[in-house]
Amino acid sequence: MKNLHALALALCLQMSVASSTALADTIDHSHIKQLLSQAGLSTPITHIEPSHLTGFGQITLAGGSQLLISDDLGYLIQGTASANPSPITPIAAEVRRTLPIGTPVSTAHKQALLANMTAMRDINDGAAFYHTGIKGILWGISSLGDTTFLVSDDGRYLMDGMMASLKGGKFQEHTPIFEAAKNQHILSSLQPSMMAVYPAKTSERAVLYVVSDIHCPYCKILHDRIEELSLQGITTKVIGYPVYDESIEPMRQIWCESDNARRSTLLSAAFKGITPTRAVCQGTDPLADTARHILALDVTATPAVYRADGSLFTGDLQGEALYHFLGLR
Repeated sequence: MKNLHALALALCLQMSVASSTALADTIDHSHIKQLLSQAGLSTPITHIEPSHLTGFGQITLAGGSQLLISDDLGYLIQGTASANPSPITPIAAEVRRTLPIGTPVSTAHKQALLANMTAMRDINDGAAFYHTGIKGILWGISSLGDTTFLVSDDGRYLMDGMMASLKGGKFQEHTPIFEAAKNQHILSSLQPSMMAVYPAKTSERAVLYVVSDIHCPYCKILHDRIEELSLQGITTKVIGYPVYDESIEPMRQIWCESDNARRSTLLSAAFKGITPTRAVCQGTDPLADTARHILALDVTATPAVYRADGSLFTGDLQGEALYHFLGLR
């Protein structure tokens, strides 16, 4: 969600929805309207009805936009829920147990979800599912990393909207909170061999994670600042992620180097146009495991820059913005 008002102006997703019993039978509709109006929703609500999605009701706004609202009135999801076209087998409650926000589902839960998503393209063992912090709602990404979606924890219903919460009577964007928690989990579980680590040269004050490619111009701009950052107490951890065809082989060779100091030296040389001249690990691709591990970061461009808490940097790579991002200015 670009801003909180986008929730109220959300475009209706063209999906089919049927009925259930829950919110419409137990909650005063006037109370919902009053609650959302006080939270800042200016678009009139024209209809409230049950949703097939367990634990949620469906709100229709003037103009046709729709929202899902949780039965406890704590969360909203843009759009509506569509039925998964795959054959569905019920998933036991103990398998679907809720885990902390930003953590992946259990192996048993993932396998049960995959069994319920056989009609969906590229949803296979390479796909990933994470807990969103909203009861019954998971975030998923296809094995190719080209499709993200929300899905009910039993795999029955799919959504494609932004998430928000109602905290203290006001809208709060929930998607960025989930994204940061998910990213933090992924980054904190990276193996040292998956990164080229440039330690802080003074007392460490912050850690910066950078998903990078040696032929990416903006990656080079940031890489050229690593010495400056290290003198300011910032440890930079570079994750190899070739997006340019000409980067694949030299970066593979760099990450074949098992020693971090040597790997970091080779990477810095590659950014200056000096790439490895000999094959150190013929027949293996050390970056393949990294790509699988960071799939759920949903990297759309390099460099992708993160704080240790999983927050994504979106500012100017050349100025003071990085220091402000890290809380050092």
